[in-house]
Amino acid sequence: MNVAISNVNEGSDTNTSNDSLSKTIVVSSSSVQRIALLEQFTTELCSNCPGVLNLLEGYMDDNPNFVMMCHHAGYYTDFLTIPESQIHTEFYGGGSYAPAGMVDRYYFGNDPGPVFWDGNPYGPNAIDERTQTPAFLEINVNGINMGGNLELTVSGEFLADFPQDLGVSLWITEDNIPAVDQAGASNWVHRYAIRDAISARLGDIILTPTGAGDFFKKDYTFTIDGDWEYSELYLVAFVNKMSNFITNREVYNAVQVKLSNLTTMGTTHLVTFNVTESGVPIENAEIDVYGTTLTTNEYGSAAIEMVNGTYQYHVRLEGHPEIIETFSLSGQDRSFDINFVGVEQISKASLDVYPNPTSGQFTVKTDGIYELTVVNTVGQVVYESTIDNSKSIDLRGLPGGIYVILINSNSKFGNQSIVIE
Repeated sequence: MNVAISNVNEGSDTNTSNDSLSKTIVVSSSSVQRIALLEQFTTELCSNCPGVLNLLEGYMDDNPNFVMMCHHAGYYTDFLTIPESQIHTEFYGGGSYAPAGMVDRYYFGNDPGPVFWDGNPYGPNAIDERTQTPAFLEINVNGINMGGNLELTVSGEFLADFPQDLGVSLWITEDNIPAVDQAGASNWVHRYAIRDAISARLGDIILTPTGAGDFFKKDYTFTIDGDWEYSELYLVAFVNKMSNFITNREVYNAVQVKLSNLTTMGTTHLVTFNVTESGVPIENAEIDVYGTTLTTNEYGSAAIEMVNGTYQYHVRLEGHPEIIETFSLSGQDRSFDINFVGVEQISKASLDVYPNPTSGQFTVKTDGIYELTVVNTVGQVVYESTIDNSKSIDLRGLPGGIYVILINSNSKFGNQSIVIE
């Protein structure tokens, strides 16, 4: 939108450089509630920081549509300072102080950069302005914790057309860290303290299209520091504009996820398979499970340590059809008895999958009605359904890699690998 002024007081205009105003307006048929991002600058040497943090934290009770993370920088450093936070002081635009903050890295025009003194009423007012601005993209964080090793996916959908210079950012924070020597407060505990930047500090650029209806996805791996308190850790993800200028790095929407709410796969349990034929233990039967092939011993048994989850196992014995079963593992050891007596010979099913490789959306075609399962490279079930000749499947939320599509009925079976890019 452009607004122009002319014929000022029916006279000539001596300054024509300020006669127009332009504003970009996003037009979209849908929007979502914005979750604003407040980045606070604080340190233990800052005596005024506890009071401002308490104010902002209290304001969160009335306005839950913002998330916070604290950079321990801006006024000297302390034991929670990380290099990324120190570099982040570039957002001040010259000099630094604390307490201070920025909301969505949005430049309100009153300071050299997006950072401003965010005590009352300036911090709450900025939060209100941003949370009342609709967001035109959705963002989610999913993942698993495998014994302290995180496999994470940040994904979402654009609800309006966006510029191509967008990035995904992912940080990890921790609550309730006892202070060493906080100025201005006794018995202080730090909240929202940034532990690390999992993504690049200013985000990882989105290379896929960013128009209305397009999806985005970034995969990350990260190892949790053993000194951190797992139950107090959070993931903060957001989509932001990528720019060389600190006044042009707006955050478009954010999300916070408590790490303990992700699927935890750290504890292993013993899974035992006992294979027989007509009640007699079978040696050298092969069992495919959890990304490996087991071979039964002379007692017809094979075992493996596995973490919680839903999986499939495949048991092969010469002269017999393959047996495929799905099972879940949750908090305890399990044992399975597999008997080949009375199983009729079955034939190979017709199975076609396209496109392959795929972005996550693909079609499966068969020659009848089957139970359909998709598993990852360790045998974990990521999708289950029934197919009647044809089915469209959307797995765009999964990390890229190789997956196996399995179909089976009482008389036929089939499998095919698919690559998700």
